[in-house]
Amino acid sequence: MISKNIENKEIVLKSSEIYINGQSIPKDSLKPLLTQDKNNFFLGVPFSALLYESSKKEPDTIFNNWINKNPKREKRITKILSKKQIFQIKKYIKNFNDWKKRNGEELQIIDSTKTQISIENLKSYFKNNGYFKSKISSRVEVDLNNKNYGKVIYKIDLGSQYYLDSIKTNIQSPLLDSIYTQNIKDSFLKKNSSFNTLNFESERNRLEKLFKNSGIYNFQISSISFQVSRDTTGTDLRIPVQINIAENTLKKYRVHQISKVNIYTNNFISLSEKDFENPITFENINIFSKGKLRYKPKNLTNLISFKKGDLYSDLQRSKTIKQLNNLENFQYPSVSYNYYKNSNNQLEANVLLNPKKRFSLGFGFDIKHSNIEDIGIAFETSFTSRNIFQGAERLEISSRGTIGKSGNTTISEYGVDVRFKFPRLFLPSNFKKVLPIEYSPTTYLGLGTSKQTNIGLDRQSFKFDLNYDWINQYDKKINLGLFNIELVNNKNSINYFNIYTNSFNSINSIALNSNTNSSYFDSYNNLIIPGGINSFINDVINNNIPLNETDLNSVNYINDRRNRLTANNLIIGSNFSIESNNRRSVFDEDFSQFKIKLELAGTLTNFFANQFKAPLDEYGNKKILGLAYSQYFKTELNYIKHWTISSNSTFAFRGYYGIAIPFGNSDNVPFSKSFFSGGSNDNRAWEVYRLGPGSSGAISEFNEANMKIAFNIEYRFGLIGKLDGAVFTDFGNIWNVFDNTEDPKRTFNSFKDLNEIAIGSGIGIRYNVGYFVLRLDMGLKTYNPALDLEKRWLTDFNLKKAVFNIGLNYPF
Repeated sequence: MISKNIENKEIVLKSSEIYINGQSIPKDSLKPLLTQDKNNFFLGVPFSALLYESSKKEPDTIFNNWINKNPKREKRITKILSKKQIFQIKKYIKNFNDWKKRNGEELQIIDSTKTQISIENLKSYFKNNGYFKSKISSRVEVDLNNKNYGKVIYKIDLGSQYYLDSIKTNIQSPLLDSIYTQNIKDSFLKKNSSFNTLNFESERNRLEKLFKNSGIYNFQISSISFQVSRDTTGTDLRIPVQINIAENTLKKYRVHQISKVNIYTNNFISLSEKDFENPITFENINIFSKGKLRYKPKNLTNLISFKKGDLYSDLQRSKTIKQLNNLENFQYPSVSYNYYKNSNNQLEANVLLNPKKRFSLGFGFDIKHSNIEDIGIAFETSFTSRNIFQGAERLEISSRGTIGKSGNTTISEYGVDVRFKFPRLFLPSNFKKVLPIEYSPTTYLGLGTSKQTNIGLDRQSFKFDLNYDWINQYDKKINLGLFNIELVNNKNSINYFNIYTNSFNSINSIALNSNTNSSYFDSYNNLIIPGGINSFINDVINNNIPLNETDLNSVNYINDRRNRLTANNLIIGSNFSIESNNRRSVFDEDFSQFKIKLELAGTLTNFFANQFKAPLDEYGNKKILGLAYSQYFKTELNYIKHWTISSNSTFAFRGYYGIAIPFGNSDNVPFSKSFFSGGSNDNRAWEVYRLGPGSSGAISEFNEANMKIAFNIEYRFGLIGKLDGAVFTDFGNIWNVFDNTEDPKRTFNSFKDLNEIAIGSGIGIRYNVGYFVLRLDMGLKTYNPALDLEKRWLTDFNLKKAVFNIGLNYPF
């Protein structure tokens, strides 16, 4: 136990509390100011500290002393193990001891020195916020139940807050004074506002940007200083402020103009004298290259945000570098300036580029995980050719292969994709004005094929798409899929009932209890696939075999589902999505994401089919190229929000809604465009495809529908070192709506059907290996809509029916 390692009168820090003017506040808001933080506790036990305390200071010495303490022991061990094996054991012990230290936490003993430093930090913080007369004290309160533990209580009396009075300036340069006056409305320093040093820092940074974006190339931030006067008696809380901006004593501040712009498309050192003598001049920009220029001049000059005759602007310099980086053709582009012909305000701008290799090969290996694929191994080979049309375009050819596991089924997939990436939009010039180059407009033209085996019906697909990407002025990512074609060809449709065994067993049971032709069965009394079962279904449809209403509905449903899943699909449509994400980095755990996607398929195709009187298939649907085309509208809404609870805990939420409505030439949506529920990234108390639709009980192998509702909440917290824990609850289900499904258990008919939302709860552990997170979740069925209404709550909430999910990275 920890108490064994605590010396007399030492107290373990269990918590810190802060009271401001008698009111308790959340400690985490001021946590960075406290030099000592408590250990992580789980269920009241500091496991990380226990792990660290179990380590030894000198494991090598302890092991040697143990070996040498008893001569007989050493002889016995050396008879059994070699010296090399003994050395290896010693190494294992040392490595395990080091692992304890890395993943554990040093026990935090309350330290009066560290407490005093924390007080000084708090005083400094409140002074920076205008509380110059604050009084801070601390005391230690011992836990009455365990004298080895205690907490530090900080008591803060703020006093009165000072505020800004008059804002005056002393700007030595008339030029800078004029620029300042024209932009004074944007100042962070306002009369009667509370004193805050962050506002002074923000004002300094604002002024530096303002001057540098107004042509003052040589402006130095060190020229800015602030002078404040404070009544130390505390009688007058007003603080007058004077902003001082000194003149540059070495080179007087002047407005600088760009007189010459040069682009060097190759490393500056590699250029020959001849290369310098023969630049290409386009739109008053000189382009230097090693030998023949590999780029179209216009495609380079369009990326330069400043031109000859413009005033110097640091903002335009940054935009230029960003646009060149987005091109993905150059390594670390930069822009430098020097004075032109020894003038004092004329600049020569040099854009320095170092092209990446024109051709590159890539080989990839990855561990995959998705809602469908529990775990899989992926291999990828790619070839990239840059600047293929002299406009910084990219050609990417990739081949991929995957083998994995989905439930008890081994699945595999391989495919080839060809994609062109153009760093501009292929649209009329009027649209280009609406989407300027700083929005990073990109055109993608893709063609691909893939073949999937051992899941579904050995699907083979062909895709062609034309997509546009850009980022608008609000930093929202927008995608327009102007033209998307997908052809899905089920190569092994006769194998349907070998794959969908539940459907086969249902029909086989009905056939055995009906007046069925004996030739339809094999020697084991099972319907022969495909001939026997197809003949039986045809007999039922043609009323040659009478069935009761329940069995007749079951056969018709299974047959309709088979026809839908085995039908080849032609999907021609467009989509549009917009995504906002305020996450600043991968370490940011207080953010939100929102994405909406709209998809419309078959409308334009239907127009041409009507104009040219397209033929009909056996179900009365129009055909193009011998295939009935799909017609539907689909929308998806996805919202994710993370809240930081403490330094090692986060609360995460996800809400999702999706619906796909067939119309016109379709009375259902293609399987590839439908929704499913369950799995490690969805409702974790059910296996993938094993939840819904509605209250039907997931009687098929791959249960899907055309409407989905899902909500997930999860509390994540640290355990020991890189090992984290989680507690979660998942809500959701899928339903059929606005299609040809008539089973009331599967369809969403009114808000009363919301009582079919399944609820799963569970716990999980995560281990962060650096590049990804390994995840194991156990889900329990809290509310199962497949059961009778009075039995849905907690009937299946037991370990025997628990679902264990292995995943990579976080589910949301």
